[in-house]
Amino acid sequence: MRQIGRDLHACLIGQTPVILNIASERYQLVRGPTRDHLTALLAMKPGPEDIAALIRAGLLDPGIMVAEGAAAPVAPTCSHLDLIKFRHGWLLAPVALVALSIAVIQVRRDALRTILDRVQEGAGKPRLTLPIFSEAMVAAAFHLLRQFLPLDNHCLARSIAISRMLRRFGHQATLVIGVQLPIAAHCWVQCEDRLMADRVDRIAAFEPILAR
Repeated sequence: MRQIGRDLHACLIGQTPVILNIASERYQLVRGPTRDHLTALLAMKPGPEDIAALIRAGLLDPGIMVAEGAAAPVAPTCSHLDLIKFRHGWLLAPVALVALSIAVIQVRRDALRTILDRVQEGAGKPRLTLPIFSEAMVAAAFHLLRQFLPLDNHCLARSIAISRMLRRFGHQATLVIGVQLPIAAHCWVQCEDRLMADRVDRIAAFEPILAR
């Protein structure tokens, strides 16, 4: 997982490089000689010819390349869904519903770049020094909503809402976008190695391409 341009993020799935273009909101498979150059870069073994070729192709920003990129998220090892207790979700369910409604509107209205910039602004800045509601309670609230609302096709909005609530209540949360072949994408939230609204076996099928 690596940012290679202002709006370009890339990862390797096996030996296949995949690019997420935030500006166009599209995923791209790289073919031909450029594929080998990008594979070398993502494998952390680029030569001068690889870097030069990617710059000429408009797939690498030298300024981005030398900047320290975001670290890849820790591989999840457990999920709050495996320990969900519905009674823990009722208290925060109204708050979760409001957060989800706002996120759904923003995803429909705003460009992906704008949405991710907002997520980035909130990353690493919990509003409370000491958490007042646990991760499990937040996860339970959204799991409860899932019993009444069709959320399976709204993973981005759901993840935005979950990450905002976790940060508001004093937790460090990471929003992750992952990709698999043939091209399919999924978005999830984790706190260190703990998943909030997905199970480990589901996430294992996706390679992270962006984390905020």
